[in-house]
Amino acid sequence: DDVPSLDMVVLASGEYESPDTLISAYESRIDARQNNDLVTLEGLHAETAQRHMDEARRAVGRMRRGLGLLTSDPLVARAFRAMNTVMKMQRERQEMIRSGATGAPAPVVAQWRPFQMAFVLLNLEGLVDPTSEDRDLADVLWFPTGGGKTEAYLGLIALCVVHRRLRGAGGDGSGAGVAVIMRYTLRLLTLQQFERAAGLICALEVWRDTEPDQQEKEPFSIGLWVGQGATPNNVADAAKALRRQGRDTAADTGDPVQLLRCPWCGNRLTPDDYHADRRADQLKVVCPGEGCRFGGTNNLPVHLVDSDVYQNRPSLVIGTVDKFAMLAWRAESGNLFGRGQDAPPELVIQG
Repeated sequence: DDVPSLDMVVLASGEYESPDTLISAYESRIDARQNNDLVTLEGLHAETAQRHMDEARRAVGRMRRGLGLLTSDPLVARAFRAMNTVMKMQRERQEMIRSGATGAPAPVVAQWRPFQMAFVLLNLEGLVDPTSEDRDLADVLWFPTGGGKTEAYLGLIALCVVHRRLRGAGGDGSGAGVAVIMRYTLRLLTLQQFERAAGLICALEVWRDTEPDQQEKEPFSIGLWVGQGATPNNVADAAKALRRQGRDTAADTGDPVQLLRCPWCGNRLTPDDYHADRRADQLKVVCPGEGCRFGGTNNLPVHLVDSDVYQNRPSLVIGTVDKFAMLAWRAESGNLFGRGQDAPPELVIQG
């Protein structure tokens, strides 16, 4: 209650008073614990408590450095504003789909929870500064189910991929290539997160439409990189699997139909909306919804077969650990880690 509203609209406008107050409130709490609770402890308890307070103060320092970048670095500030814009869009679309509504989404009050904004600020310097010592850290985001972990790191992903584009990472200065890898142990969790993350990528594409200096750049996209039992390894296998589904026969080379609803408008997707173009060597998913940004001549920014993922090097790749075991056997997988002209990924999230 001692933290003001962390409203995404306000933060997207470039007003940073609320995150500054958040950090100050956290620091005041640390001081209070130090001055009151710690003086009553002795021995090992006192040593442990002091270590915790020292870690908390280090977190304060990292958050303050992150906040400082918003006022000192124009590219970081723009990426932060874009993050807030697309996260609000993504939340509105998610609420619309959840409610079963159609048409334009209703406005929602979109606010960060304090720990979510703290997590973003904590990681900001390490994310944008290749020389930062924070690059050697792995932060654990530990919160109950339903508490908002996914939204916290979706925000960090949005900031990461936008900043990469703005600074023109890579040998060709395009900022293309894989910016973030999310690695999961279980396939079910992977598919659940893929659906949510696809909505964020759609929002990033809509944001890109509104930014004149980004409109000609490569689309933001997301790739699913899982075992063959889940998705096909190539477009030919995807075409075969779609034909078998048309005959009501189970696919034996993985199922390319991984999204059952459009992550932007909520329209139902069927195998008929999946188009395996063997000549172009690409699997396209086109929303059938009237007026959807990702329908008609446009397609959803998703890559669902291995060959597409290797060729297009999506901004965000969600994979399972079994694919990482294949790195030594598949030369093309190097494309996902910056082989060639792309910069390597900036962020790895282990789910």
